Amino acid sequence: LGYGVSGTFLALSGDRLTRHFAATFIANALLFSLSSLLCVWLAQRIPFDPQALTWEFRQALYLAGVFAVLAIPFFAAANCVGLALWRFPAQIPRLYGVDLLGAGIGALTLVVALSRWHPSHTLLAVSATGLVVAVTSSFALRWRIRTVITAAVIIGLSGTVWKSVDVHPSPYKDLSRSLAVKGAEIDQKVIGVTGVVTVVRNDQVPQRSAPGLSLLARSLPPEQFAVFVDGDSAGGFLHSKPGEPPAVLRDLTSAFPYVLLDTPKVLVLHAGSGMDVLQALSNGAKHIDALETKPKFL
Repeated sequence: LGYGVSGTFLALSGDRLTRHFAATFIANALLFSLSSLLCVWLAQRIPFDPQALTWEFRQALYLAGVFAVLAIPFFAAANCVGLALWRFPAQIPRLYGVDLLGAGIGALTLVVALSRWHPSHTLLAVSATGLVVAVTSSFALRWRIRTVITAAVIIGLSGTVWKSVDVHPSPYKDLSRSLAVKGAEIDQKVIGVTGVVTVVRNDQVPQRSAPGLSLLARSLPPEQFAVFVDGDSAGGFLHSKPGEPPAVLRDLTSAFPYVLLDTPKVLVLHAGSGMDVLQALSNGAKHIDALETKPKFL
């Protein structure tokens, strides 16, 4: 959306903007840096509830607001690319090649960054790229170098000091509801490329989840640590002693195949928190292969 609006914007005013190329290009680089932080902060404060979208018309307006706010950084970045192509038409192949190269390097860099940093910290790094572009461009174009450096320093310091810029799950997600229960606290948080895995512990109101539990179950579900990936529920870790899987795992409907087979070989897809692996162990599986797309989960 941001790139599309930028194309229309440049088609209408590109000639006028290229007369002041240095000022416009650097201003958009600074706008990208500032808006990549500010717009995320704003978007997370729009009370959009996807579950209420079907019966509350204002939720459609909130959704449009989220899109509009988050499009601004992309609009600024696209303006930089479009202005460069407009200002230097003879160098379009070279500029386009550099644009594609930068996109590829950026994608690889984000993979590394998200495997080591929380998304909030990665967002600060993304914002910093706009400042680097603005400062280097001011030297290359010889346009108000001191002013640009001062603006970049102010934006950079504001971003690092401003603690409110935090990427967190929607209040309507499972993690937010779980943390709202009395006694809930985050026990562990693991960061990875495929998402942020959060483990929630609650000693006062412990989670007890056993989907498909028989009404004739001979034991109750044990206490669990709730597990969430990017705020969405992903099961739980059962409290069990090593070598003693909870007996309740034999009373779930998912245990039916083990009634038909003796000491089977089992493949567990999306092993997640390991409940299916424990169930296979408790039902006499002789060999288990567990696959999980999120390595941080294991």
